[in-house]
Amino acid sequence: MIDAILRKQISPWMDKIAPHVTQSGLSANMITFISIGLGLCACFFVALGIYPLAFVFFVAAKMMDGLDGAVARTSPSGETNFGSFLDFAGDFVVYAAFPMFFILGAPEHTMAAVVLLFSYTIMIMMYLFHHLYAVKKAADAPKGGIVENGEMIAFILLSCAAPMAFSALAVLFALMCLATAAMRTIKIIGVLKG
Repeated sequence: MIDAILRKQISPWMDKIAPHVTQSGLSANMITFISIGLGLCACFFVALGIYPLAFVFFVAAKMMDGLDGAVARTSPSGETNFGSFLDFAGDFVVYAAFPMFFILGAPEHTMAAVVLLFSYTIMIMMYLFHHLYAVKKAADAPKGGIVENGEMIAFILLSCAAPMAFSALAVLFALMCLATAAMRTIKIIGVLKG
C-alpha cells in the first residue's frame, strides 16, 4: 500500500545516482547481491541482539535494493528477467531470514515468528499462483494488496526499533499477510472464471 508513496519520494534520487554508478562499472546484479549481503548482515546483528546496527544495515540494504533497478534502467542491456528474478528472490530470502534470526537472539518470540513465516508462505504462494494464472489467461499481473515491499520494510524496521514488541508486531503483520493472501485468492478465482 505504501510502495507507490515510497517510490515517488526515492526514485528521483536513485535515477540521479544511477548513471554515475553505471559508469563506475557496478552492474545492477552486483548491486542486488550487495543488497542481499547487507540484508543478511542485518539479520546476523538481530541474532546478536544489536538492533541499532541491524536497523542501519537494513536501511542500507533497502537503499541498494532501490538502486539496482535504477542502474538496470540506465545500463545498455536494460532490465532483464534474470535481474528481476534475483531481486525478487533476494528480497524474500532476507524477509524470511529476519524472523528466523530474530528468534536465535530472542527465543521467547518463537511462536510469533512461526506464525509470521506461515503467513509469508501462504501470501507468496498466492502471489505466484495469481501471476501464473494471469500469464496463462493473458490477464493483468498481480498488483496491489495490503502487504507489499514497503510494508515488509516498515515491519522489519519497527521490529529493530522496538524488539520487545516483536511478538505483537509479528502477529499483527501475519494477519495482514493472510488478508493479502485472501485478496489474491479471490483474484485467482476471478482470473480462472474469466
